[in-house]
Amino acid sequence: MKKVLIVIGLIVVIGAVMLGIFKFNIGLDYSKSQYIQIYIGEEFDIVTANKVVKDAMKGNYLLNKADAYGHTLVINAKEISEETKTIIITAINEKYGLENNSEDIMVYNNPNMRLRDLAKPYVMPFIIAVLIVLVYTGIRFKKIKPVLVMFISLILGEILLLSIYSITRIEINRATIPLGMIVFMVITLYMTKKIENKNI
Repeated sequence: MKKVLIVIGLIVVIGAVMLGIFKFNIGLDYSKSQYIQIYIGEEFDIVTANKVVKDAMKGNYLLNKADAYGHTLVINAKEISEETKTIIITAINEKYGLENNSEDIMVYNNPNMRLRDLAKPYVMPFIIAVLIVLVYTGIRFKKIKPVLVMFISLILGEILLLSIYSITRIEINRATIPLGMIVFMVITLYMTKKIENKNI
């Protein structure tokens, strides 16, 4: 157990150092970027659309569908120049038989989202979830030690996850919060079973 705690401690320390030097690697979902919207006018396959635009795009980019019917293609990238936009629109026109004009399609800017703003909507639900788990643990085991063990494990688990993100430079994107929730649930189930078996 001591070896595990030492390893976790080292990961957290290294993660903190990396975070201080490089910050988190924020994905296109939440970083300052640009996007264009191209109306296709029919249902289309995102994989096929990706094959059409990939030669024009340099670096990381995202493709999504927009509007209620999914007939609009949204292309999000760090930067979309006028030349790149024209190449994309020409390729899309040829593929889908459209007559979109480059001058009619605007390049929009996505502002940079601060991590505090990203995390803010989840802070209160997280606190409530922790309190529910701690109350449940206290009622079930009727001791203070299991409650403290559970609390430390939950907080340490989330810190460890963020440290891994910091060290590996994995992007902070739309999958980060759901992953954090999964880690929370796994730790809750694992520690409940462990406390029960060891009768802490």
